[in-house]
Amino acid sequence: MSNSLRRFTRLSLAATVSISLMIPLSTAAYAGVDSTLGITARDDVDSTSTADTFALSWAIRDSFDNYVSGATNIIDGARQDGETFLWPYRSTTTTPEGAVSIQYGGTVNYMLHCSGDTPVRGECQLDVTIADPRVVIDPNTGKGTLYALVNYVRYSDGSWSEEKEVPFGKLDVSSGRYNTANGVTTWKNIGAELTKAGHDVFSNFYDNNPYLNSLTFSYPGESGLSGSSGDSDADGWYQLADARIIDTEPRMQMGGAVRLHEMSNGDLLYINRPYEGSTVAVVPRSLQGAVALPRLNMLNSAESSFDPTTDTLTWIEPPTSEGDFTVKSAHVTREGFDGEKILFTANGVPTALTRSFDGSRTALIYLENPPTGAPWNYLRGATFVEITPDGESASTPLPATSDLYPDVLIDEDHLSNETFGNPYGFSDNDGLRALSDGTYIYVNDYNLTVTGGERRPALPVHITPAADKKATLIEAFAPANPLAAHGYHGVATNGSRIAIYSDRQNNNTYAFLDYTDGEFTLLYWADHPYEAPGPYSAISSVVFDDDSNAIIATGLNKLFLVDPNNGEVIKESTLAGKTKGTNSHYPELMVRSGDELFIADRREVDYVDYAGVQRLTLPDGAGQRDESIQPVRMGKSSATPTADTVELTYPATTVKAGEEVTLTPAVTGETPTKVTYSLKQSVAGMSVHPSTGIVTYAAPANAPAGTVTAQVVATYSDASIDTAPVTITVTAAEKTPESSSVGSVFTTRFTHILALFAALAGGIGWLIHTGVFAPLQHMLANGLFHFNR
Repeated sequence: MSNSLRRFTRLSLAATVSISLMIPLSTAAYAGVDSTLGITARDDVDSTSTADTFALSWAIRDSFDNYVSGATNIIDGARQDGETFLWPYRSTTTTPEGAVSIQYGGTVNYMLHCSGDTPVRGECQLDVTIADPRVVIDPNTGKGTLYALVNYVRYSDGSWSEEKEVPFGKLDVSSGRYNTANGVTTWKNIGAELTKAGHDVFSNFYDNNPYLNSLTFSYPGESGLSGSSGDSDADGWYQLADARIIDTEPRMQMGGAVRLHEMSNGDLLYINRPYEGSTVAVVPRSLQGAVALPRLNMLNSAESSFDPTTDTLTWIEPPTSEGDFTVKSAHVTREGFDGEKILFTANGVPTALTRSFDGSRTALIYLENPPTGAPWNYLRGATFVEITPDGESASTPLPATSDLYPDVLIDEDHLSNETFGNPYGFSDNDGLRALSDGTYIYVNDYNLTVTGGERRPALPVHITPAADKKATLIEAFAPANPLAAHGYHGVATNGSRIAIYSDRQNNNTYAFLDYTDGEFTLLYWADHPYEAPGPYSAISSVVFDDDSNAIIATGLNKLFLVDPNNGEVIKESTLAGKTKGTNSHYPELMVRSGDELFIADRREVDYVDYAGVQRLTLPDGAGQRDESIQPVRMGKSSATPTADTVELTYPATTVKAGEEVTLTPAVTGETPTKVTYSLKQSVAGMSVHPSTGIVTYAAPANAPAGTVTAQVVATYSDASIDTAPVTITVTAAEKTPESSSVGSVFTTRFTHILALFAALAGGIGWLIHTGVFAPLQHMLANGLFHFNR
């Protein structure tokens, strides 16, 4: 298989990128240049496989694949499968140390920057071949190594490697999950990093970001794991369950600022602000079947907050030409936005937005606009505002920079006016967070100039709307900012523990504070050189767990659990290889929900960044074992959703009003395991059995003739979702006469009349007996009433 045509459409761009690394194509040939590995199918390799052949699903490194615009040659039994490659299973052996060694076959080759239109070995500056991957797992330690047969030219100097097998990647087996069923073991989403030898294959370009794409593979036999390695959750932490591009039509681009929130029904609300305008999508927890909502006019920083109890989104519309900005809110459903309303309008530049800790109010900061004719460097005042869901607001003027820093130098050359945000929109504008006692912390790290010309970093600010002094500096933070601004803009808190960090790759700093009884205490801070992939490198988002430990996701495909008291890494795992660069998309990309963790990621396709989400789960009592995992085969990879391989249908049926009917689903295709059924929307009188999918409908006795429709949602073991329509025709019930016999009707009515007369007679007799009618009897006896005169 060749991809040369697609690759050469980007040859000019790639050549521009590599111009500083040009080498003479006449470089003398080294050992590997004479090898045909990667350019010619090997005669001694069986390249045939059936659809049922077990396979390794591995994309190598997606960023490299994107750079080269896809593989040049895919041969020796390997094949492309969407965004990944499938490598056929060959054999399983046991090493002398007792490790399980699983051998796969196939070859993938990349060639770029060649002298001619057709890639020729020895005439390309980039020529990398990876073949016959072999996975080795030690059942005693749970550690693993990925080996591969390689052949490559070093991009920097043109020297060639030998054709040889090398330890290509270090495997993070603890990050994956497995299942052993019917004599077959399947591992899913094992994280991987380049070894020293693997780095050399890529000419050491990835020293600061050594990730490899995660591995999913099947082989005959048992896992070999026991104890804490695989069957216990004692040491378990988050394991990657799924990672998908958000499948709206058209696909959402990641672009600029991003927000990720959890909705009341468990869906995710993904908010995005690329350059062409804000986009919003509702993403199911399964990560399948996302729905794109109408675009919103939102600030470039995607400034918004979300109330999950009412599914209310609050956002800021950018200022108009007159300088007025607007705060709006709306109820969010899968169908769109309901009840949009204006909450607040002011003339100024908004710099931050968040929710109060109790969720009852929206808080924001804005800077005043300069008066007409004022100079461009006018020192602007700042205002803090709290707004109720009904639009009632309370505004609090915030102190000037000179009030907070008495020695600050302010003149025509030194304007330190960014304490509450940058008025020109250059900051990330998301440094405001709520604390547990109704106060707030605001972070905007920039350099102040004080008397004498000294440069000093700004400190975080404690905003206390109910106090006499509305804002004070958090002096406890000073040791974490000793010399100059580090670029602190990210801030996260659970109300009492606070993480303040840089969300940029080259400012590797973070600090933890405790906030108790109105006092701040600096727990730990770190200022390190660039050391990847540690927890301080390229932080993209932070949340806290139930024990107030910090969960840190990075743009280097790593997830860390860190003790805020000492900065110690308690646990770590490897994410899917899609988080590269997410640290520059603002730090609200992670949601913790029960035993699941959701992280927004970045899917680069043909140099366009698309939106994606990863879902991680905590292990249950079975540890890393997950019985829902299905084998990977050459004919169907684990990336193929079950919903794409089966068809769920219900037969149309008829029911009379007042009667009940059941419908049994029909499933065609590969029989799925562990299906959960539910109704997409409730229908009166209808239910579905969660395990069997049998639909029961009891039509009301007075139901008119017509059609009842519903949709059944089937959630498969791989979290993919199928929907099937249910259509039931209701016929009206036949009217039942009161009796089938005229004589019976007459007899019944005559009986009723006799009973009535009997009752009247009895009543009159009682009246006569009691003497009530005595006067009437007297008048009748004396002829006082004369009839027919």
